[in-house]
Amino acid sequence: MTTLDDLVAAAEAGRSAWIDGGRHVVDVIHVDDLADAIALTLTRGEPGGTYYVTDGAPCRSACSSRRCWPTAESI
Repeated sequence: MTTLDDLVAAAEAGRSAWIDGGRHVVDVIHVDDLADAIALTLTRGEPGGTYYVTDGAPCRSACSSRRCWPTAESI
């Protein structure tokens, strides 16, 4: 079982704490996309720039949907 699977199981079983009662908006991003964003920042970024990296599908942190917290097998 992966850490992500453990997180999903804990959330679905009500054994986790949520920021702002689960209303906090989060954005999950694949590591390859994050690596691409870092490479772009290093090659085209502005010194001192701040960048928000997103997959374009934010959701509430307490969302039990697999879209928000996919299992490793579904990635």
